[in-house]
Amino acid sequence: MRLPVILAVCLLLPVVDVQSQTLTIDEPTFDFGEINDINLVYKTVTLTNTGDAELEIKRVKGTCGCTTGKLEKKMLEPGESTSLTIQFLPATYEGLISKAIKIASNDPDSKISTITFTATVWPFLQVTPKIIELEFDAEAGVYTGTTRVVELRNMGEKALKLKTIDQKGMALDIEGEMDVVFEPGDARNYTIGIAKPEEIPVDKRPLRTFAILRVELQTDKGRMVSSKNVKFRFPRKR
Repeated sequence: MRLPVILAVCLLLPVVDVQSQTLTIDEPTFDFGEINDINLVYKTVTLTNTGDAELEIKRVKGTCGCTTGKLEKKMLEPGESTSLTIQFLPATYEGLISKAIKIASNDPDSKISTITFTATVWPFLQVTPKIIELEFDAEAGVYTGTTRVVELRNMGEKALKLKTIDQKGMALDIEGEMDVVFEPGDARNYTIGIAKPEEIPVDKRPLRTFAILRVELQTDKGRMVSSKNVKFRFPRKR
């Protein structure tokens, strides 16, 4: 007799309608195509709450400082949409790259959603090499390869001017013409080296050392100053 009673009670219980929010991204992946490393590039994607409860977008963050996202609205009712503008600054990159934006929300099935994008970046000023690899002569107890010839080449379609070469870290000796105009396709060589290699500390990690190339160029938005770095990289083990 108990079974029919239990069934009758179950039939009388109200049906609970479980509601949840769902974040849907119209373009979770996209490609900026070929871009130069001078200008910011932008892309706007649409975020929609396709669930039946209120959606809260808690945080939007790029995977590096070069990528940011500006959200129009954080709280979305069911069926409501908002725009997310993704901004990418490619200044330090070259070639094919891939980056991402992470979106944190109260979507129970996807607490963190990801938008990924690719781009092929070409440099307005090509620096060869960009990294000067140093070696350590254990027998002599000194670093070697502390001076290199670096080629600068204008890869763009407009003239640019090399204003100065600054430095960070240990003092550098820099030889080459300054305040000079590079026409499209022009290339010049510069010699860059650590001024006193014998004073590089061998008992602790040396200071991070860069040559900073300050370049002035004409863009569609007027004249601007940008920079490129040549990095001295010390071996991890000596």
